[in-house]
Amino acid sequence: MRKPSSKAILLGKLFKHHGITLTDAERRSYADYLRCAKDWPAIMEKLENARRFNTPIREVPLEERYLVCEGWPHCFVGSQESIVRFVIDRTTDEFVCCDVDTGGWEPCDKRERDHVFGDLECNDALNEPEEWELELTGDLPDWSLEGLYEAQYPS
Repeated sequence: MRKPSSKAILLGKLFKHHGITLTDAERRSYADYLRCAKDWPAIMEKLENARRFNTPIREVPLEERYLVCEGWPHCFVGSQESIVRFVIDRTTDEFVCCDVDTGGWEPCDKRERDHVFGDLECNDALNEPEEWELELTGDLPDWSLEGLYEAQYPS
């Protein structure tokens, strides 16, 4: 087993100090950066812009923690209308899952998720989910768990 570099140790201490929890994919990405470690300023910029997971921004009743939609029409830039499905954790305003129908459900990338989130904010759907027939629930739908399992245990 290789000894971690001083930069890797520093990065780990920064994560711990700032309470930043990264997904496995993000951790692997940072490990790749550290292996190269040629562009340390870019690594630090990414660290400073890293999303903090599970940091509550508001309290909601447990039975209304998740905002679920199984068919939101959305036009991505330069494309025709698509259908997306999503789950948002209302305590953090983070997507648990966001997929686009391309003949089968595919995960949205960060840019697409940001675009969908902006659309929801613009339409005030996050504050008035009943008006948009969005479901508030305490349980994650089965289809959202598939992506979470695959992200944690890639084949």
